[in-house]
Amino acid sequence: MMTDGCCRHIAIIPGRAGSKGLPGKNRYLFDLTADFIQESHLFDRVIVTSDDQVLLEMAQRQGFEIRARPPELCTDEASMKQVFEDLVANMPIKPDDYLWFLALTLVFKDADDFRHAKDIIEKERPSSLCSFIPAGSHPYYCWRVDEKTGHMERFIDHDLYRRQDLPDAWEEYPYLYSIRADSLDQANSNLIRGDVYPVFLDQGQAERMVDVDEPKDFITWERTHPHHFHEWRERLADDVDLPGLSKKKS
Repeated sequence: MMTDGCCRHIAIIPGRAGSKGLPGKNRYLFDLTADFIQESHLFDRVIVTSDDQVLLEMAQRQGFEIRARPPELCTDEASMKQVFEDLVANMPIKPDDYLWFLALTLVFKDADDFRHAKDIIEKERPSSLCSFIPAGSHPYYCWRVDEKTGHMERFIDHDLYRRQDLPDAWEEYPYLYSIRADSLDQANSNLIRGDVYPVFLDQGQAERMVDVDEPKDFITWERTHPHHFHEWRERLADDVDLPGLSKKKS
C-alpha cells in the first residue's frame, strides 16, 4: 500500500460504537471505505480509531492499524480535532505526515478526486486541504434574533439587493480532507484552518455526495448511485435489517 510521494499519507477512519440516527451504521458501511483504500493504493498507512470492538476487529482483518479510542473521546461533545490529537500523541506519527479524514458515512468516493488532492499536497505542501461545496443558503440572507431587544438583525450587515452582487459563499464538506500532523494545534474543532487549501466542488459534484447518517439517506443513495447502492446491498447478510432499508428481494 506504500505510495511513492516524499511525504507520508495516513488514512484515518473514525467510527464510534454509538449512533443515534442510524444504529450500527459504521459496521455496515465499513467495507465500502476499506475497499476504496485497498483498491486506490493512495495511502501509506491506515488507522481506525473506535470504541467498537467489532469495528476494530474488522479493521485488523483488513490489515489496518487500530487505536482503541478512550471513552472520553466517544461522546457527542468530543471533537474530531481531539480524536486526531489522541492519535498523534499515541501512534507513531511524524510532524510532516498528512492525516486524511475518511468518513465512513460518505459512501461514494472517487479515487480520481483523491489523487488530484494528493497531487496538490505533494506539490504545494499546504498545512491542510479541504473540499468546499456551494453554500446551501447564502449567509447574506441569514438573520438572527437579538436576545436583548427581540429585534431581527442580519448576521452580516449589508444593503445588497441584487443576487449577482453577493460574494461567493462556500461551506466546508470533508469529502476531501487532509491535515499535516504539525498543523493540528492551529485548527478549529472541525480540523479547519484559515489557511486551508480549498478544493472547490461544483454544484454537480456536490449533488453526487451522499452522507448516510439517517434512514432517509438510503433513498438518496439509491437514487443518486443505484449501481453502487445495490452492489453494497447485495453484500449484506439477508438478516440485516437497517431502519428505512427494505429487505433484499429474493
